Amino acid sequence: EEERLQGDVLERFLRHEKPSMIAVHGQPGVGKSSLIQNLNRSVRSRALFIQGKSDQHQLELPYAPIVQALCTFIDEAMRTDHQTQASLRKALARELQGSASLLVDLLPAMEVLTGPQPVPSEVPGPLVKVRLHRALRSVLSVAAATLSPVILFLDDLQWADEATRSFLSVLTSEPVSGLLLVVARRDQSGEAQILTDRLLADARTSMEEVAEIHLRPLSLQSTRLMLEAIFTDAPKGLMDLADTLQEKTGGNPFYLRRLLQALVQDGAIYYSPVEQAWTCRVQDVARYPASESIVSFVTARLEKEGPEALLLLQTMACIGPEADRVVIASALSVSEEHLLQLAAPLVRSGFVLLSPAKISFAHDRIQEAAYSLMDDATKRERHLHLADVMMALWDSGTNAPAFAIANQIEQCR
Repeated sequence: EEERLQGDVLERFLRHEKPSMIAVHGQPGVGKSSLIQNLNRSVRSRALFIQGKSDQHQLELPYAPIVQALCTFIDEAMRTDHQTQASLRKALARELQGSASLLVDLLPAMEVLTGPQPVPSEVPGPLVKVRLHRALRSVLSVAAATLSPVILFLDDLQWADEATRSFLSVLTSEPVSGLLLVVARRDQSGEAQILTDRLLADARTSMEEVAEIHLRPLSLQSTRLMLEAIFTDAPKGLMDLADTLQEKTGGNPFYLRRLLQALVQDGAIYYSPVEQAWTCRVQDVARYPASESIVSFVTARLEKEGPEALLLLQTMACIGPEADRVVIASALSVSEEHLLQLAAPLVRSGFVLLSPAKISFAHDRIQEAAYSLMDDATKRERHLHLADVMMALWDSGTNAPAFAIANQIEQCR
């Protein structure tokens, strides 16, 4: 039902291209990000899907998820033909009206579309904020008008930095034509809920359509269907297995998948060549140690990966949901080739994902688990070391690396 509701909003947005918004919330691991990634897969070439993710350890990085999303826009823009790129550059020059230098200062990669910019002149802080908000909004507007409708997905809103929250207020009170704003947050009271409620209230008065989706854990029947979909031949005792897994995980999809993976790795669920079918020893599953939380369960699995792999995960966790491979390799004093060798078993285990320049956690619960395995003294030591590494790699006069370095220093306190 939730996927159908999301799909309906998308189809209507693609028809009228008027500002719209979807807000998704639910407990950690319930499938918020997965639901919205299905949206990404369904739009294909009909819209530009850009996304960013906030992180609890990056609160000192202004506009962090917005910058991540705009990096995707830049990559997509540079894949277009020369005529389209020329149109983008012309439109940006017209719309930015002298604010391009602020944008490049925040996001150096933007220079490929704006051209070289002078060092921003000194202006009062509040005015800088207004101009930068206008510049960021202009980029989204130009992207939607020149390339295709834009879907901006901002994940983990509960950890959004103050600058991002402020800009979101601008996007909902002064919406961009051709933009579908999608936000996701954990179910929790406090600032995140207050922010979401305020954004939704503004959006309902300024946007064409606003939808709110509350994801809940899987029902027992859904858990049974999930097991049938995973195993080509359903294990004997499927019903009993589903009951036991539902009791242990509460129907949390992320926890359920991780527990299933652990049961297969440990041989409690196995494929029998003799019977040519999956078999499970339900009594072994029932005796499997229950965890008080998803994080404690994932932590126990991470500790089995070995010291080198654990050091890699902990170093990544100090940076955020994703990190540059060159930074991680330098922090570990290894070559990028060796880094890939270290990461390979973690990729197979579903803990991390690799892209050409980045290495990222498959889920923020894995990042939380890796970070929790360090005591406070070790965390301070790792953050300080990362600050040194980032400073050694910093070869630009822009503020973007400076913010990342400042964030690491802040975490040392």
